[in-house]
Amino acid sequence: MGADMALRSLYLPTGHTINRTAATDTIRQLCREATIADLRVLLDHGWIDDQVPYSEDTWTEEALTARAATLRQAAETELIQLFDRFARSLGHRDVTRHRFDNGDEGIDAYETGGLSWGDGPTEAYDAWDVVHDTGRLPATWSDQFGAAAGLLHPVGRRPGRHHRHLPSLGLTRPTTKGALMSRVIRRIDRGARTIDGIDLHLTELVWDDGGRSFEVRRTDTDLDLTEDGCLDTWPTDEHLANLLRDHAGSWSCLGCGAAIGGRQTDLITDHVRDCDAADRSPAGPRDR
Repeated sequence: MGADMALRSLYLPTGHTINRTAATDTIRQLCREATIADLRVLLDHGWIDDQVPYSEDTWTEEALTARAATLRQAAETELIQLFDRFARSLGHRDVTRHRFDNGDEGIDAYETGGLSWGDGPTEAYDAWDVVHDTGRLPATWSDQFGAAAGLLHPVGRRPGRHHRHLPSLGLTRPTTKGALMSRVIRRIDRGARTIDGIDLHLTELVWDDGGRSFEVRRTDTDLDLTEDGCLDTWPTDEHLANLLRDHAGSWSCLGCGAAIGGRQTDLITDHVRDCDAADRSPAGPRDR
C-alpha cells in the first residue's frame, strides 16, 4: 500500500504563545450553547468522550434532547483536553518552527507531518485536529478555537487575493485591479452579535474554490464593516470592536440611504455619480 505526504502548518505572531485561557473559554461557551445539530455532528465524528454511553442504536431528536446536558458536558471536557494536547504539541520534536520577520513584526510558522500510511504521520499532526479539522466539527468551531488562541492565517485561500492576515482585525486586503476573483456560491446566516450596544449581523461566505470567509454588517444601517476585505476566521468580540472603531465615521447617502465607510472615498464618489437619488447639494454627505 502506498504512502501519502501529509503536512500541516500553523502561524503565531513572533514571540507569542497559544492563548489557552481565551481558547478554553471559547470551547466552554460553544459546548454549553451547542444546539442539537451541533451535538449530532460531535457524536457522528467521535468528539464525545468515550464515557458517554452509546447504547442507543440511533440518536433520535428525542434521545439527543433528553441527553443534551450530559453530551454538552462531555464535549466540553473532551475538547478542552484535546486543545491542551494541541497547545503542548508545539514544543514537540516532530514540530519545526520557522521565523519570518522584516526587523519589526514577524510570524512564527510551525509545521509538522510526513509520510502517512492512513494514520497521522506524527503525534502533533493528530493533535492539531482540533484547530484544523473543520469538516468534523460544527461550522466555524475550529476557526473560533484558533482565533481565540491567537493563531494567524498569513496565506489565504482564494486565488487572486493578497492574503496577508492582519493580526488586529483578521482582514483580507482588497483585490488588486485585474486580479482573478473567485465567486461566492453560498451565504450562511451566522446570527447576530451585540458589541458596544450596536447590533451586528454575521454571514459566512462559501467560495467556489472551497474557501470560507465572514461578512459583518450593522443591522441598523446595513453598513458592511468588512468592505475593506473579508474576515478569514471567525471574528472575536475584539475584532468586531476594532471594526466598529474603524468605521465610526461612515457616510450615508441622503437620497437612497446607502451606507459606505468614510474611508472609501472612491466608492462614495462612484455612488454619488451613479445614484439617481443621491443628494448633490453643497451640504455634502451625511456622517453617521
